[in-house]
Amino acid sequence: PLVRFGKGEAAPLVEAWDKYLATSRGSEALFNMIDANKTGVIGPTEISDWMTKVNRQGVNPAAWEKLERMSDDDALGLEEFRSWLIDATKL
Repeated sequence: PLVRFGKGEAAPLVEAWDKYLATSRGSEALFNMIDANKTGVIGPTEISDWMTKVNRQGVNPAAWEKLERMSDDDALGLEEFRSWLIDATKL
């Protein structure tokens, strides 16, 4: 777990990510936390900001590269985000 963040602003995201890594559950909660403006979609910049907060722990390099190649117009809905999460956490 990423206990180094303590009780700061990133703590809920870190806890949700730790839970997802441990159980593969909670993708909708993660999505809703990342979708701060509540548009129902999240862009690669929002995902990248979140991944930076969790230090990219548990994310394979290929998924990170795919994210970096996306443009800001490539917003992900919940199902696309779930697919990306599955790919991102494959070893």
